[in-house]
Amino acid sequence: MKSVLIVEDNQAMLRGLEDNFAMKGYRVKTAPDGERGLHAALAGRPDLVILDIMLPKLNDPSAEAGYAYHHAHGQGSRGRRDPRTERRGG
Repeated sequence: MKSVLIVEDNQAMLRGLEDNFAMKGYRVKTAPDGERGLHAALAGRPDLVILDIMLPKLNDPSAEAGYAYHHAHGQGSRGRRDPRTERRGG
């Protein structure tokens, strides 16, 4: 079963994403802030991470959170972000 980590501080958004991914058969883990998301990414090695860009405690996915995710997946600093999937708040 594929796993997804959802890192989102908005509880309504988090719950909606969690429910939708679970209905599609994903094993879902969640984190309400960047610090917990970072620990979950390192500990759980999820197949997919849905990461809110503006998070409490860590809010720069290109730095700590992005590095940790790619490091956890054996990509080191060579991991890439895909701008087609990034959504900026507005």
